[in-house]
Amino acid sequence: MMSKANRLKIVCLPILLVAIFSPLYAFAKTEQIKLNDGWNLIAFPVTPQTPYTAESLGQEINVQGGNCNRIMRWDGGSWQTHLIGKPFGDFPVSTREGYFVLSYGFSTWTVTGDPIIALSQNINDGWTLVNAPFATLTAESMGNSIISQGTPCDRIMFWDGGSWQTHLIGKPFGDFPIKKCAGYFVLCFAYGTWDFSIAPVTKPSINSIASPVSNPVLTLSGAKDANTSIWINGVEKVPLDSFTAWSVSIVLEEGENSINVTAKNATGEESQPALANILLDTTPPSIPVVTDDGAANKYISTLHAVWTAQDPQTGIEEYQYAIGTLSGGADVVNWTSCGTQASVTKTGLSLVTGKTYYFSVKAKNGAGLWGGVGISDGITLAQSAPAIVNITPGDGSLSEVGSTVSFGINAADIDGDAMQYKIAINGQIISDWNSAPSFDWQTTSQTSGVRQATIYVKDTWENESFGNITIYLVRKAFNTP
Repeated sequence: MMSKANRLKIVCLPILLVAIFSPLYAFAKTEQIKLNDGWNLIAFPVTPQTPYTAESLGQEINVQGGNCNRIMRWDGGSWQTHLIGKPFGDFPVSTREGYFVLSYGFSTWTVTGDPIIALSQNINDGWTLVNAPFATLTAESMGNSIISQGTPCDRIMFWDGGSWQTHLIGKPFGDFPIKKCAGYFVLCFAYGTWDFSIAPVTKPSINSIASPVSNPVLTLSGAKDANTSIWINGVEKVPLDSFTAWSVSIVLEEGENSINVTAKNATGEESQPALANILLDTTPPSIPVVTDDGAANKYISTLHAVWTAQDPQTGIEEYQYAIGTLSGGADVVNWTSCGTQASVTKTGLSLVTGKTYYFSVKAKNGAGLWGGVGISDGITLAQSAPAIVNITPGDGSLSEVGSTVSFGINAADIDGDAMQYKIAINGQIISDWNSAPSFDWQTTSQTSGVRQATIYVKDTWENESFGNITIYLVRKAFNTP
């Protein structure tokens, strides 16, 4: 029976003697190495972020729950050993070498670093223990790759945890897949160099996504390499297939959602992440608080209102308003967008004295959700426009060119408001707004013909009436002797 210290196990161990690593990925990768009870032949599956010594490596294994007793390295002719916790025998640990680790009990060691996608391996005349962290190979294809670069390769051996498995290069039997986390003995009959690399998995694309959204179920889609799977936030969502397009539905959480999409090939190599941030807002805006201009309105053609609403998640994107003669109605003004403006002055109306008018307002947030309708308490038109009783001169009057035409305006306002007057001849103002109900028009520069006079009257609230009369200007008669 072999003692624990003499039992040798090689499991999932990327072993490297001389290698050049190319960290072409822009993100760190975490790998786990399972340690058996006894001897384990290990190497770094990634280029670690922090350099190790035998002591610090053993201490880290122990901190993570293992029981590492010692670490050994092969220097090309003899073994160098360091007992964990002892002040002697420590040595640097490199990604370019493999190491025997004596573990008392089963455990898992986790290490983070840059993925290995390329190496340049020195090959000895005889046996060489190599790292082949590329699961795209078999023993046969690996041997042929070495031979193609000028080094005669006879066989490759693999320790499966209880016995050695051997494949003779060129023979139709005994081939086995190369596992990413294992070391392999290569028998060659000359010195040489073996260079090997893999093409990184292409980062998947994500088709355009509108954000924010209101539906928690979101369909993501995009493009990927054939023979890859899709992983979202570390969870496989699309199994490996031969398609180059992918689509999957995910469930969002309320608020910000950070989406990390990667692709993995059959060997577990992972792409750089495609990133997206999606905001889910399932809460509509608040019901607007709508305020009109009080109980009564003096303007017969204008209504005004202001309002407030809130949406703390995605903000207000649009308001719409309507005006009706019933609460919530839209018979005067149908639903109309006013953008993000929180007030409106609607002109050009034909309001009726004594009627009450109501503003209705609703808000839409950035996720496209409409909130409830807010309604004002109503405003009643309590004003009439002034009425023109009569105008002098009368309609159809005659006046000689060069004479003075005296206008007199008799108007009444049932609300008792002060009035102003304006007069225009053929659309040209001859007397602008003023409080005088009369005006003398000098016709000296006029020519004969028909003139239309328009008389305007308005009250204090800009409510306006007008009337028209026709005036005939004639030449002055000559006196005969």
